[in-house]
Amino acid sequence: MPNNQEASNSNFLLRFLGLKPNSSEILSIQYLRGIASLSVMLFHFTFAPEKMNELNGIGYFIYLIFSRMYLGVNIFFCISGFVLLYSLIKSNYTLSGFGNFLLRRITRIEPPYMLSVLMVVALAAILGYLGKPVDKDISIQNIFMHFGYLNTFTGGWLLDIYWTLAVEFVFYLSIGLAFPLVVGKAIFRYMLFGLFLASSPFMPHHSLPFFAPFFVIGMEACLLYTKKIERSEFLVFTGISLFLMMWVFEKGAFSFSIEGVIKAFLTLATVFYFFQKPKFSTWWYVLGTISYSLYLLHTIIGSALVKVAKDDAFTSPKRIAVVLVAAFVSIVASLLYFKFVEKPSISLSKKLTGKS
Repeated sequence: MPNNQEASNSNFLLRFLGLKPNSSEILSIQYLRGIASLSVMLFHFTFAPEKMNELNGIGYFIYLIFSRMYLGVNIFFCISGFVLLYSLIKSNYTLSGFGNFLLRRITRIEPPYMLSVLMVVALAAILGYLGKPVDKDISIQNIFMHFGYLNTFTGGWLLDIYWTLAVEFVFYLSIGLAFPLVVGKAIFRYMLFGLFLASSPFMPHHSLPFFAPFFVIGMEACLLYTKKIERSEFLVFTGISLFLMMWVFEKGAFSFSIEGVIKAFLTLATVFYFFQKPKFSTWWYVLGTISYSLYLLHTIIGSALVKVAKDDAFTSPKRIAVVLVAAFVSIVASLLYFKFVEKPSISLSKKLTGKS
């Protein structure tokens, strides 16, 4: 954990957030959360396909990098496969505790999410009052659809990132119910993961089964990490999952995808890092801690600032400066959001269930 010098220099953030790092935490997971949230944030702040025709040389190369940072979402899915299964294993979960597990997850993740929805509605209402164009459906019906993730079926998300939370929520339900099969006899796990992966190419893009390769790799990594499976099983399912990522099923045929190769490479690097034991870094630890808050807020606060430079060239000093300022403001806002919104949700979750 932190050495004396680092603690004396930067533990203000730890004290401010009330964090007490301990040796039981998996730091690699914590850091990957921070990396993934930063990646998605920078993608949203720099994505400007209409500017591609203006780019050449180093500018085009930079854009290619930032335009792929949306893949941080896939890292989150891989992390979720690992973390949710890991928490169930460590808590000696049984199916009889499903209601308790679901209550804990809802209490943990819903209040920050729902407040962010209300923030979007409030901003849209203010813009409408000022006579500015509003491209969001802020009808009562659409707002309430968000609270049950029912927009999965109807569309109309107030923020583009919300569909990923719907995928995560379905995974919470699924892993809570399928846990006995996942950690039980190998044959049942093989069948479950095999069907999950086989359905992936044919499912709608914003559905849980479509992202099966990422969740399966995360779960297999967890099972290996907790020594519940042999390395051979991990390698087989990881290989199958990586292979599936590299192919796209469209118009009744499979085609090889360079984008899929990038996904497979990043996923493999992510899984490799799961098993590393990095040194403690206050900054990465804090960033990983506030990653959920940052994920929610950056498209509300930071994106609004970035729009100031929307007509500037992609690599102009002004646009770069605005992106950096937006990132800084989003991180500061997320620190406050974690302390006053997300952390109380975590505490309430523990009080309701009596479990940490």
